[in-house]
Amino acid sequence: MIDGVSPALVHAYSGSAEPLSQSAIKALTFVIARECYWKIESFDWRGVHRTYHRCIVTREEGRFAALIGADAPILALTTIREDQGWSFFDDASVVTAAAGYYGPTLNILEAEDLSRDLTERDREWLRSVNKNMTYDLRYWNPQTVGQVVFNYWD
Repeated sequence: MIDGVSPALVHAYSGSAEPLSQSAIKALTFVIARECYWKIESFDWRGVHRTYHRCIVTREEGRFAALIGADAPILALTTIREDQGWSFFDDASVVTAAAGYYGPTLNILEAEDLSRDLTERDREWLRSVNKNMTYDLRYWNPQTVGQVVFNYWD
């Protein structure tokens, strides 16, 4: 990891691993669904200007979304909100289920990291790895790590 920079940002923007293909994402989510007793409702594949694919899921506790990176092998869980915002949460059973299938290459991002405020160190690092990030950070003004990792900026 990079000292003082959010692990989620590093996993999402370092370019150190190839993203999962759509077929790999389907296979992965069906493995997790079987192990975690999910029912997959639908896949919403990345549209233009979006950094993620979304898998809508139901389970006994209700509906939620699994967000899978379109440009990096990352996954996070979030509730589905009317305001389109993210309320990330962790589920240890997902980490266990995914470990046997994509353990070394898939990074399950932690809710606490995604929900925390961006620091100046995070912003410096982002500007150093992505030439468009100076503009994006100023124009879109994200406040949290999750708003940068899972975004639909143009």
